[in-house]
Amino acid sequence: MYIKFLLTSFVLVSTDVHAATIQIASDLVNEFNNRTGENVFIITDPSWAIAPAGAGWISYDNTPPSGKSNAVTIFTEEFFLTGTVNVGSVRIWAYGTPSVRLDGTHVGPPSNFLQDPGCAPGPIDCPQLEFADVSLDGLSQGAHVLSVSLHQGGDSYGLLYSGSVNSIGAAEVIANPEPGTIFLLGGGLIGLAAIVRRRNTSRVTAWRE
Repeated sequence: MYIKFLLTSFVLVSTDVHAATIQIASDLVNEFNNRTGENVFIITDPSWAIAPAGAGWISYDNTPPSGKSNAVTIFTEEFFLTGTVNVGSVRIWAYGTPSVRLDGTHVGPPSNFLQDPGCAPGPIDCPQLEFADVSLDGLSQGAHVLSVSLHQGGDSYGLLYSGSVNSIGAAEVIANPEPGTIFLLGGGLIGLAAIVRRRNTSRVTAWRE
């Protein structure tokens, strides 16, 4: 019983840590809009930002350059983080003025739903160097929603975003060894060896007699 207790008290720690990179981009995967439901890639003006690899300019229809309604259009991306520690960001360009929300909370630059011709003035725009980086650090494990509301006073809508999250799983702890437990285990094993040796000696003595 004593030896069994010592053995079951000896514990180990696993250092196995799982990590995954979760891509978040305007790539028609896990995304939709409130107009038609399905997003589509669009052909853009040469003055618009060049899309990063794995992403493209999207809209609810091939909006440039034919006339469309100038009502607000909401583009949504759903993503799932597998780890408990999450670090990342997403870079956003837009044609017209955007409002950015993460899990329902406004996280982008101040909204500006004024009707502006062409690329609307503001921190998020359609030229290459006019973008906003939205931090995704510290998000919890599980499902999340990124949404961008666009308002364009002209006849075009366009959204481009690209980023990722490094999602790390916490180390899986099997158990944690304590110095006292290791000392008792060593003493118990020595005691067990002594008992076995004593029994063997007794058997040899009895055989000789």
